[in-house]
Amino acid sequence: RGRLRDPGPERRRQADEVLHEVRTGGRHLLIFKNATWGTVLMLDGVCRLTTADGFSILKVAHPSDTIDTIALQVEAMEHAFDAGQPVQRGIPTLAGDSLTIVDGRIVRMTTWLGGTTMLDAWPDIDQMREAGTALARLSVSLADFEHPGAHRTFPWDLQRLHDLRE
Repeated sequence: RGRLRDPGPERRRQADEVLHEVRTGGRHLLIFKNATWGTVLMLDGVCRLTTADGFSILKVAHPSDTIDTIALQVEAMEHAFDAGQPVQRGIPTLAGDSLTIVDGRIVRMTTWLGGTTMLDAWPDIDQMREAGTALARLSVSLADFEHPGAHRTFPWDLQRLHDLRE
């Protein structure tokens, strides 16, 4: 593939045609057409782009996310993919990097992993068993994965409930 010509920041952000927009419950959904990116679905900083190869996801990290956190996610996906798991793949920048900084925010592109969410599928017991099996395979594939960003705490971790005392 050849290098993409950068149309400039104003053109990249321009919505040529807004197809649908909804703001509700603190969420913002926008679907628009852009001559540079095609049809774009954007929900709270995550964009699904229509490309010649299908779909891609442009993820703009939350301002509080660190490089370590995002690098952990990128490297974990690659590790799982190398182990044969059906996961999204990172798409490198033109410079070959797995992520970049745009306007102070961490940005990365991944492949689109098609399918139906469990919420939308109303799965039966066999589908739930298959999902459990897939999650177990993913867990096994990540058992030997190490990354400095993985060693952190979460407020919702029940093993750390004692830390939440007033």
